[in-house]
Amino acid sequence: MSCNNDKQSKDNNENKQQHRYFYSEMGISTIIKDFLYLGAARDTKDEKHMKKLNISHIVSCAGNVKNAEQYTILKAVDLEDIPEQDILPFIDQSFEFIKSVAEKGGVVFVHCLAGVSRSPTVVLAYLMMTQKIPLKQLYYDVLEARNIIRPNDGFMRQLLYLEKKHLGSTSFEFEMEWQSIPKPIKIKWTPKSQLQQQQQIQQQLDQQQEIKKRITLDLESIERIKLYLKNTLTVEFILKAIGNVDNLYDTLYENIMSGISCFRAMTQVKKHVGKDLFKISNGGQDLKSQDETIEWKHITRYMDEVIIELLEKDVFQEKLIL
Repeated sequence: MSCNNDKQSKDNNENKQQHRYFYSEMGISTIIKDFLYLGAARDTKDEKHMKKLNISHIVSCAGNVKNAEQYTILKAVDLEDIPEQDILPFIDQSFEFIKSVAEKGGVVFVHCLAGVSRSPTVVLAYLMMTQKIPLKQLYYDVLEARNIIRPNDGFMRQLLYLEKKHLGSTSFEFEMEWQSIPKPIKIKWTPKSQLQQQQQIQQQLDQQQEIKKRITLDLESIERIKLYLKNTLTVEFILKAIGNVDNLYDTLYENIMSGISCFRAMTQVKKHVGKDLFKISNGGQDLKSQDETIEWKHITRYMDEVIIELLEKDVFQEKLIL
C-alpha cells in the first residue's frame, strides 16, 4: 500500500513538473551583482536564497513579502499593472530608497507579482537615472538578465518621458518598436525547454527587425506629420475637446498648479483630442494621400508633443509634469 502511494505521489509530481510553464521557474534575476536583484513576490518564500544573496532591503511593487520583518521595505499602495496607472511618483520614491541602500552598502530586491511589468519598470528607471544609459539599451540588458520582462505600454511611455527628461532624447525610434520586442514565451517544462525558448526568442528577434523595416518612417514623413499637426491643432481645438469631458480641464489645471503628475489627465486629453481630430480629418486622409507610408497611428504618435507644447505655452504658462 505504501509503495503504491509512493508511486502515485511520484507520478503526480512528474505530471505537475511537465505542466509547469517556463517563466514560472525564473526565480530571482541578477541585475547588478551583490546589489540589485529583480523577481516576483513568491521568490521571497525562498528564505535560504534570500539570505545567500544578502538581501537587506525590498522594493515591493505588488504582492506580499514572506518574513517581512527581516527586511527594510518600501511598499507600493494600489499600484496596478494597467497602462493608465501613474507609476512616476513610486519611481521617485524607489529611486531615493535604492540610492540610500547603495550608500549604506545594502542589497535590494525589487519585485511585483510576477516580475514582468511593474518591478522591471522601477529597475529600468533607476538604472537609466543613475547610469545615464539610453532606455533601449537598458531594456535589452535587463531582458537578457530576465527574459520575461514586459512593462505595459503606459509604463513604457512614462519611461520614455524620464529618458527625455534625464538624457535629452528618446532611444526607441517609434512607439511600436518596444511592442515588437518578443513577449514572454510560455513553454512546458522539459530538460530541453530552455534551449527551445532561446531558439524561439532568436526567431522573434529576427522577426522584430523585419517589423521595424515595415513600420519605421523616414525623417521627411515625420516632419510632414509634425507640420500637419501644428497647422491643424490649435488651442481652441484642444480646449473644445477638453471641454466636452466633465471636470477634465479643472483636473488638469489643479494638477499643474499643485505641481503633481498630469499623466492620467493628459491620457484623457490626448484621447479626446485624437477622437475629434480623427472625425474632422477623416483619419488624416489628406495627409495620408500625400504620403502612403503614413498611417493614423503615426499621426497620434507625434500628436502628443504638439498638444503638450500648446498647453504649456498658450494655456497654462506652466510646464506639465507627466
